[in-house]
Amino acid sequence: MWQPRAIGSLVLLGMVIQAWPCFLALGALLFRNAAFPSLHPFDGLYGRLCLGSYLIILLSGEMRFANRLLPWARTE
Repeated sequence: MWQPRAIGSLVLLGMVIQAWPCFLALGALLFRNAAFPSLHPFDGLYGRLCLGSYLIILLSGEMRFANRLLPWARTE
């Protein structure tokens, strides 16, 4: 789970530099994510990361393993 790490890193950065704009921006981002879940910026990034890892595994020659990682793949 990389999203809690990203948010945690931003919180730690704000605590270290003690900058209120950092906390204001983080609060605005989290409020936007809660108010408009369909516009969640992490979903788009997560989709790209999943596609990238699938392609890397596929290009490495592990076709069966890569296809088992797909969300619609049947596990038998």
